[in-house]
Amino acid sequence: MKTRDQATDRHGLPLAPGLVVRVLDAARQLEATIVRVLGDYGVVTVLVEDRNGRTERMYPTDGVELLVPARVPVRARQDVA
Repeated sequence: MKTRDQATDRHGLPLAPGLVVRVLDAARQLEATIVRVLGDYGVVTVLVEDRNGRTERMYPTDGVELLVPARVPVRARQDVA
């Protein structure tokens, strides 16, 4: 069975729904919230607020930067007595 790799942004940080990213679009840089991560296709869908309301758009994962890093649990060290 093939193991799926976790989708990451252009800096290697993991992407997940609900996280805030900066979209590096050629026309403008905007902040958006991830709705779906389609890691098999290398894209994310994000919710963008514009003058017409909210719009869901699709961008490649290497075209976004994570703004609010996900909390990474710190493992307790087992070698400390």
